[in-house]
Amino acid sequence: MDAPTAGEDVDVEQLVTAHRATREPSGWGVADLRELLAGGRSAGELLVRYQPVVRTCDGEPLAAEALVRWRRPDGSLVAPDGFVGVAEAHGLGAALDELVLHEALHQVLRWDAAGVRVHRVGVNLGRSSIERPDLVEAVARACACAGTGPDRLVLEVLEHERLHLDDGVLDRLQALADAGTTLAVDDFGCGYGDVGRLAQLPVGLVKLDRSLLPGSGTPLARTAPDAERLLAAVTALARGVGAEVTAEGVETPEQRAACARAGIGHLQGWLFAPALEPDAVVDLWRSYAASATAPGQDGGAAQPPEQQLAASSS
Repeated sequence: MDAPTAGEDVDVEQLVTAHRATREPSGWGVADLRELLAGGRSAGELLVRYQPVVRTCDGEPLAAEALVRWRRPDGSLVAPDGFVGVAEAHGLGAALDELVLHEALHQVLRWDAAGVRVHRVGVNLGRSSIERPDLVEAVARACACAGTGPDRLVLEVLEHERLHLDDGVLDRLQALADAGTTLAVDDFGCGYGDVGRLAQLPVGLVKLDRSLLPGSGTPLARTAPDAERLLAAVTALARGVGAEVTAEGVETPEQRAACARAGIGHLQGWLFAPALEPDAVVDLWRSYAASATAPGQDGGAAQPPEQQLAASSS
């Protein structure tokens, strides 16, 4: 669709539809998503991959974020940006989030059985999940079904459009926090992930958007504030309200060093690992453990992951 000219009336819904059409690959539609979420396999399968979250000071992997992927019958992958938003727009977002939630919590127990301690797993919640009246019950059922405590779960609030945080939504999010689940504000510093959210939500974790990192490729005016000073200020703001801080999208050693200087406790990004299959997560954790106990390494007693997470964000 051609861009509207100046003064021309703009049909916003038409523009959104046209934009989605350019991002949805040919050969699938909403009906395929519905079938996948109902357990059908003719449209392929939904996979959950896990991107590690590491401790800034030494790169030790401590947690992971669950990320959904769609593999088509021909083996090709539909990028999350190509179908997650479509699912949300067609009333399927909550079902998709719940599928990922169940799989991620079960995977935590599988890792435990393999002798690998992934302390917490993060699951994204879109608008329809956050606004569902039975959210607290749905999370409790998922934890009970997997046999996993709510303290092993991070629920990441995604805001691709502004949420209406009425009393019901806030009560539900507070109940989740009271039960031991960590509530995270995702993509903080970008879009609708604004400072005001820290004054409204029972936030336990702030995930800084990659655009805040020095060298992120964001265009800068000549007299723009120093990127590292801004990163340190935002980090101090989040820590000042008692939240842990994770920087997302870390891709270079220079960005890692800047995060360390800013006092950021945890990092996530391609510098450490992409989103991995569950077995690859086991390999990564074991590889780190082996390197940490190799001759010449510090042989001091390691803190349990729970203490590491708390200490590195205090």
